[in-house]
Amino acid sequence: GLKTALAALRPRGRLVGAGSQAGRFELDWGALMQREISLQFVIGDPIGLRGDVGAAMAVCAPALDLMFSDRLRLDEVPDYFAALYRRERFKALVCVAEEMA
Repeated sequence: GLKTALAALRPRGRLVGAGSQAGRFELDWGALMQREISLQFVIGDPIGLRGDVGAAMAVCAPALDLMFSDRLRLDEVPDYFAALYRRERFKALVCVAEEMA
């Protein structure tokens, strides 16, 4: 997942990795520096906090509707990027759960 996210990131983009990584993960530091990529990693407790985060998002749903023009399933993201480049869309909330709320 990290390799895919880094490859898809725009120049001067920022990647926030939540959770932990098992084993070694090689990075091409020169390429990241050349593209001015910002990396941030947080461990936290994403599984333990899942219920709290879901509840907070439910309370904030009206605000989320103002911030995002669309809600997508993960498999819809590649086609959505094409619409973004054509300036047909603004910003999407990607729902990675089995069903979108």
